[in-house]
Amino acid sequence: MNTDDPNQAPPSDNNQQQTTDSGSDSGQPLTDLVDALQSVDTESPEASLNPTSIDDNNGGRIELNEDPPIKK
Repeated sequence: MNTDDPNQAPPSDNNQQQTTDSGSDSGQPLTDLVDALQSVDTESPEASLNPTSIDDNNGGRIELNEDPPIKK
């Protein structure tokens, strides 16, 4: 590797995500996410069940295991 060449690319680190074209991101996925989150009805009868369970898409609920509080 010639360290005198200012145009030579540094060695690639495979653990880092590289962006090829930062100008092409329109932000649309983020806008869609915000729209979806704003459409959530937090006052529906099912909303009170959500902290401890999730819908199983078959008419039932999946209970989430909660760890007991840690006493310090």
